[in-house]
Amino acid sequence: IRVCNSLRELKMEFKNMKELQQERCESLCSVLEAMVMAIEEQEERTSEKEELVQGEAILKRQLTQRTPQRGKRREVKNLRSKKVIKKGNTCEIRKSRKVQQKRGKEDIKRERGIQTGRRKDMGK
Repeated sequence: IRVCNSLRELKMEFKNMKELQQERCESLCSVLEAMVMAIEEQEERTSEKEELVQGEAILKRQLTQRTPQRGKRREVKNLRSKKVIKKGNTCEIRKSRKVQQKRGKEDIKRERGIQTGRRKDMGK
């Protein structure tokens, strides 16, 4: 940021000098124009470098947000709103509770000796 500020100040000074030289009609205008162009090119390079650094920072952030490996799959966490995440968690909890209750009922029926399903010989 300091370099950009100093480059901007130099650019403004060169423009002011250019205007003074035009008033005096001296031949330094072309030299000053070349210097201004060089400064503008340098500013473009620094802005491109900053954009590249920001892009790399975003990629690093995504790589650090990977979830632990489950089997062969890896997923990158989606940055979702809290409401969607909460809804998904509650749905999963309800589903797991239903499965647990169903298992519990089957265990009770096995203990009591109640058979589930139809018998083949009941129709006779």
